Amino acid sequence: MIDEEVENNNTVIVPFGSLEAHGPHKPVGCCYLLAEASSKEVGERTGVPVTPIIPFGVSHSYMNFPGTITVDSQALYSYAYQVSKSLVRSGYLPLLLGIEAMFLGAYVMGRFFG
Repeated sequence: MIDEEVENNNTVIVPFGSLEAHGPHKPVGCCYLLAEASSKEVGERTGVPVTPIIPFGVSHSYMNFPGTITVDSQALYSYAYQVSKSLVRSGYLPLLLGIEAMFLGAYVMGRFFG
């Protein structure tokens, strides 16, 4: 089945978000929930498969709000790189989407192709 998917479309969406609390005006996890929902929507509209969400990000500035989970940037980069490397081995070209991925995606793709 993977071979057929790759043959039809080798792109895969890898959604990234953050599990952070912003205060009482937003739910905890709204960033990863938005990244997940928007990635699924793009996947449905384009027929591109979507991996499960990577729900943690670099959220040090939100640590004063209970419920925030953060990782350092090197850990997130390494995780994204390993996920992307696995997908490339399977024949996919990963497309990193989400709240965290604006800079991370460019950096990981630069390491692969630049």
